[in-house]
Amino acid sequence: MKLSLSKLAFEGFRKSGSIESMIFSLRIVYYQMFLNRLNEISRLKQIYARGDKQLVIVFGPHGSGKTELLKQVIPQTRYIYLVPTGYNQRDLVHNLWIQVKRYDSNINRKEPETPRDLFLVLQEMAVLSRLLVVIDEFDFVQRFEPSFIHDFRMWWLGLNVSANLMIVLISPVSSVFDSISRRDKPDSVLPDLVINLSYIQYKDSLPLMAGFLPKDAVATYAVFGKYPLTLSRISGEGYLVDRIKSEILYPGGYLFDLPLKRISDMGKYMNKAKSILEMISKGIFTSEEIAKSMGGEREEISNIISKVLYPNGLIEKKRPVLDSVHGRNFKYFIEDNFNRFWFKFVSQYRNDLLLGNYETTVSFIMAGLNDFVAPVFSEIALQHLSMISGVNYNHKTIIGQWWNRDIEIDGVAVSNEDSKVYFMSAVWSDKPVERDDLTSLIRKASEFPWKKNDRKDILVIYSKSGFRFETDEATLVNINRMQHDLDFRKPAG
Repeated sequence: MKLSLSKLAFEGFRKSGSIESMIFSLRIVYYQMFLNRLNEISRLKQIYARGDKQLVIVFGPHGSGKTELLKQVIPQTRYIYLVPTGYNQRDLVHNLWIQVKRYDSNINRKEPETPRDLFLVLQEMAVLSRLLVVIDEFDFVQRFEPSFIHDFRMWWLGLNVSANLMIVLISPVSSVFDSISRRDKPDSVLPDLVINLSYIQYKDSLPLMAGFLPKDAVATYAVFGKYPLTLSRISGEGYLVDRIKSEILYPGGYLFDLPLKRISDMGKYMNKAKSILEMISKGIFTSEEIAKSMGGEREEISNIISKVLYPNGLIEKKRPVLDSVHGRNFKYFIEDNFNRFWFKFVSQYRNDLLLGNYETTVSFIMAGLNDFVAPVFSEIALQHLSMISGVNYNHKTIIGQWWNRDIEIDGVAVSNEDSKVYFMSAVWSDKPVERDDLTSLIRKASEFPWKKNDRKDILVIYSKSGFRFETDEATLVNINRMQHDLDFRKPAG
């Protein structure tokens, strides 16, 4: 799979008649893929410009661009950027105080002894001009010094609304803010703005893959994941396998141990969490099956999944379309493509890779790459199906996969207003799709229970390698058309 961002990329932009388009794309690469974060940057700038006291919460998985987001905003502000560290409350306050003094060496007052004393200093610093205070890695405070959060909440509630201070709290998960926004308590603190940095959809990653063939773009997105931290490593010329080697397989590679770092703060649960993620990456999707495969207790496995992996955004729970949110027919999936790639292909060969034995791992990857990319192709096709059907891709109860017993459909979109159901099959294969695939989709669609006798079925088949037949029974979409429709950079008309 040849990946090129040089002559092909330039030629594409030249033919579109806009060198500025190329400059914009390069600028996006420089800012680590912020084309899908421009709205968030604007919202932060607007709330800073309002004045008065403002509390902002920013959360998203590791590598989603939280810190990078603030880096795009703070140069236009008067700011203090803090990262909590320490082994007790006194040490935490001391370390934060040292950081505060770096931004104003003229502070002439006694070192604060308590969190409240520190907050009062920040309050005083905002008297003369607007001050932005960013507290990154706020989950550290939640884990090790929860009393800090109590003091913050009490101070913020008592702070006058006209205080010229904006506080931004950053964490990988939203749950750490529950102790601040205690909605059932009279001392609850409600933020003025909450920003959830979710993953980058395929269509939004395309500027980084200018010049790639559609099949190479899909495979690259499947391997390098959905977040800016990993997607930013795909630029440059070379084959996909070479990029995998240099960035992921070599011990000195930027992404070699990233998934282990993402679970490193799970303490005693780390090893079992790693094993669970390996099981899910192999296609074992329920806690019962995972416990059986690992030889562990089902209750313990369920607790690690629901209380550790799920809250930290490492896995997601999927249900069939139209299934009850209280039903038990759900599966666990690794949310990020890169994490799934690492735990499937890299984790078990890590010792060999540390010794420099790469070829076994590379052979393993190349033999299984098509099967690995297939569900990602289905997910991308589902995004295209959302465009065709008009069913909002974010409404997971009416668009997504559907399964029941031994039947599984790659994608279903329910358009309730006009009683239409779109059934999708996505085929990632080096061979063209045969008519048998259409027959199979028709049979599966007949098992879908919603309004069986009072609906219109619309069949859509996506293919990596084209089709061996023509038909009026279904819409046939090859990968080139899908890519053209999803790419917002395509020329108008």
